[in-house]
Formats: sequence, C-alpha cells, structure tokens
Amino acid sequence: MTLYRYLPNKEDLYAVVIDQALGFEAQEPTGDARADLATFARRYRETLRRHPWLAHAAARPVMGPNMLRADERDLALVDGRGLSIDDMAHVVNLIRHWVTPVSRPCPPGNEPPERS
Repeated sequence: MTLYRYLPNKEDLYAVVIDQALGFEAQEPTGDARADLATFARRYRETLRRHPWLAHAAARPVMGPNMLRADERDLALVDGRGLSIDDMAHVVNLIRHWVTPVSRPCPPGNEPPERS
C-alpha cells in the first residue's frame, strides 16, 4: 500500500497531517483576555509536544479546513478588544511563534520545569 494512491504528492501529505494535528477543540473566550491567551498558549504547546515534528512542519503554509477553523478559533480570543484584524493576527502569531521554540523536545535530563 502506498499513500500516493490517495494523495498526489508529498506536499499534499504534509498539508493533510499538519491540518489534522492542528484541529484541536475550540476554546470559548471567557472575557479574560490574559487567561484566554495563556490557555491558548498552553494548548498550542501541548499540541506541539504531542507532535514534535509539527514545530518544523507548521512553518509550511497550509490552509486546510482545520487550520482555517484554528485561525478563527484563535482570533476569537482577541476579538472585541478594539484591535484591527491585522493586529489580532499579530497577537495570535506572536504567541504561536513564542510557544513553538520552547515546545521542541529537550535532550533527556535537560527538561525545563513545567512552571517557572
């Protein structure tokens, strides 16, 4: 059996697996922006920890249905705060870009504490 019977090429395979990995449940905004964004950062980190390859692969531009839902879900956390859509996207991307490198696996014995 070969995957290329179902997907035309490697790029499409990447797109499907990235889209699937990023499709975690939506988080309802609570109205407390700080708490909502902290929860978002933790959940994104957990996703990257479950899928270590995702930190590198997510740099590829993928716009599958789960990624579109993820963008809507994440932008909703900062909506209604007087920000333009561009500024909202910058806030969400800032958190994603901050969380990504700290979520990469550490060599055994060098794991950082869960909370500092």
